[in-house]
Amino acid sequence: MQYRLFSGWQEPTLRTIWKNRNIPPSQEEQDFHASYGWHYVAQRGLFYIYAREEEDGREMHTDPAVQAIDIGAVSKWIRWTECFFAVVTVLVLGVLFLLMAGIGEVFFFLAEAFGFLVCSALLLAAGFVCTVRKLLHLRRLRQKLRAGECLDHHKPWRKGAVGYRVRSVLFVVVLALYFLLSVVFRSDILGNDPIQNGVYPGDPPFPRVAELIDEGEFTPDPSKRTMYSEGGTVFYPVKLHIWEEGELVLPDGKTQMVYLRVLYYETRTPAIAETIVRDMLRMDQSYEHLSFEELPPMELNVEYSILYRVGDWGTDLIVRNGNKVLQSCLYQEGGSDITLETWATRMAESIQS
Repeated sequence: MQYRLFSGWQEPTLRTIWKNRNIPPSQEEQDFHASYGWHYVAQRGLFYIYAREEEDGREMHTDPAVQAIDIGAVSKWIRWTECFFAVVTVLVLGVLFLLMAGIGEVFFFLAEAFGFLVCSALLLAAGFVCTVRKLLHLRRLRQKLRAGECLDHHKPWRKGAVGYRVRSVLFVVVLALYFLLSVVFRSDILGNDPIQNGVYPGDPPFPRVAELIDEGEFTPDPSKRTMYSEGGTVFYPVKLHIWEEGELVLPDGKTQMVYLRVLYYETRTPAIAETIVRDMLRMDQSYEHLSFEELPPMELNVEYSILYRVGDWGTDLIVRNGNKVLQSCLYQEGGSDITLETWATRMAESIQS
C-alpha cells in the first residue's frame, strides 16, 4: 500500500477561519485520481491523503515546481491563521488589562493569577515554537522543490510516526501540568482563597473591633458580613482579609452597629507594597457614582498613610510600613464610640514592627 499527500489549501478568509475545513476534494478530483489508481482516504490538516495498492503506476503531481507552489500556499495559510489568532489573543488580553485597570486591580489580578499566567505563557510559547518549526520545515521542503529535486517517497516513515506519537503524548502531559501548576500556584481564577463565613479562628496581626472599644461588649453576627479569607502568592506570602459586623452593646444599654474591614498583606519587597497601595487607591477612586474625599492626615509613625471617605459608607485608612500594607474601613451607626484617632493609631501600630 502506498500513500501520498496532496494539498487541500484554500484561500484564507475570515469566514474559513471558523468554518470546518474537513471538506473532501470534489468528486471530479477524486474521479481523476482514481483513474490512475489513487483513492481518496481522508484529510489531515491542510492535506488530502490518497492511497493505492499497486506498487507501479503513475505518481501524483510529479512536477516539483507545482509541488513548491502547493507547499508555499500551505505556509501562507499557516502564517495567516497564526497571525490572526495572535492578534485576537493580544486584543483579548488588552481588553482584560483595560478592565482591570479601570477598577484599579491590575497588580492584584497579575499576582493572584501569576501561576495561571505563567503556565499560559509557556503553553503559548510552546505553540509558537512548534509553528516556527513547522514553517521552517515547509520552507526547506519548498526550497528543495524549487531547486528541481523530487520528493523521496521511499524515505523511512516509521521514525517520524514514532516522533509524532511521542509529541502527542507530551502535548497531553503539558496540558495536564498546565492545569496542575495553575492550582499549585494558588490562582484565584481557579478558586483560590475562598471567603469563609464566620469569625476568623486565629489571632490576626491587627486589632479587631473588641480590641478597639474601651467599654461595652461587641458580638460579631455571622449572619451578616462577618467572614474572612487568607492565602498568599509569590508576590505577597501573607494575605489576610477579615470582615466583622455586629452589635456593640454600650454600658447604658444602648446598641450600635459596627462594621470593620481589614485587608492585610506582607509582601516580598517594599516596592511590591507600594504597588499594592497604588492599586487600592485606584480601586476606591474608580467608583464614578461615589465621591472620593481625602481627610486631614494624622501622625501615625509609618512610611505612608492616608485617610479618606468613599461616598457615605464609613472611613477608609491605608497604611504602609516596609513590606507590610494594611487597608481598613470603619463604619459605626448611631454614634462614634470608636474614635478615628484610636482606630487609625492602633491599625498603624500593628504594622510598625
